[in-house]
Parts: sequence; C-alpha cells; structure tokens
Amino acid sequence: INHMHTHKILILTLIFISAISANAQKKKLLKAPQPPSPYSAYNNLPKFKYLPFKSIVEKYPYNNTSNILLVSYQPTKDSFRNLIRYDFPIKNDTICYTNFHEIKVLTLTEIETLTKLLFVTNINYTVRTYIERGCYFPRNAIIFNDNKGNLLGYIEICFECNNFKLSDEKIKVGKDLKYNISHLKSFFKNAAIDYGIK
Repeated sequence: INHMHTHKILILTLIFISAISANAQKKKLLKAPQPPSPYSAYNNLPKFKYLPFKSIVEKYPYNNTSNILLVSYQPTKDSFRNLIRYDFPIKNDTICYTNFHEIKVLTLTEIETLTKLLFVTNINYTVRTYIERGCYFPRNAIIFNDNKGNLLGYIEICFECNNFKLSDEKIKVGKDLKYNISHLKSFFKNAAIDYGIK
C-alpha cells in the first residue's frame, strides 16, 4: 500500500513539474508588445469624439453657409517671374470657378461628415504624430458660400505636406485638424476629387 501511495505521489509530482515547465516555455514564447510606429499611427485609430453637429452650425462660417464645395485646382505659370504658382483662384474677393479642375457640391449628410472631420476633439499622442513636409503646394480647398452664392471663406489644403490655411481667421476648425488631414484626404477621394489627392 505504501508502495502504491509513493507511486501516486511520484506521478502527481511529475505532472506538476511538467505543467510548470510547459507554462514557462509558453511565457518564453510570448513576445514583448512593440511600441506603435509613428508612421502607421493612422492604421489603428481610436473612436474619435466629435463636436456635436448642432454646436458646429452655430459657429462661423457654418451658421451662414448655404452650400459647401470641395474643389481642386491646378497651378499656374507666372511667365514674368518664371515661377509655378499655387494660388487659390480668386480675384477681388470673387472666385474664378472656371479655373477649378474639379468641383463637388456637398449634400447635407456629407456636410455633417465633413464637419466631424474638421472638429475631431480627442486625437491622442500616437495619432498626433504625422509627417509634415516643407513644401506647401495647395491644390485643394473647401469653399463656404452663403445663400446668394457669395463667398464666406475657404480652407486651402496641401495634402502633400499635411497642412492647410484659412482664408479668414474667423473660420472655426478644431485645434487638432492638422493631425486629421489623412482622413480629410479620404473624404475628398470618396467625393470623387482626384487631383491633388493621388
């Protein structure tokens, strides 16, 4: 009986040691988590928080806007200075629509989506890492018009260097907009605006 008891204890001990050894091997196989790459930060975005649409439409120029356009425009050549210019096509506060390469008039649903992108509020430090090149050759813009077709303002965008300029400092956008340019670029692309995107 003592022999059988000893044999059972030996078997249980071997099973226990084997389990510990197997667990140790598993722990050795586990890889340490890798820090996020700043260049792939946009691949795994958190769920953003957005400023409510009803709050946005109380701000300028959204409170006076009747339509919003997405546009693309090509650079012009300044023969006198022998330069290529990337100026927004406007003269004496009047837009030269014939100089636009592409124009997309947004629907109300699209406007709501656009404003969400313009007013993202909780971009964390990982997403805030982006590449900003030193070019700034804008070829795209967002235009705000009133109900008479008069220009209220525009946001000029260079998707190549992830930067933008406001035509008027009164135009309100989220403080983190520059870190969300890649999603704004996708929005333009989905709206069938190709020039300046690809």
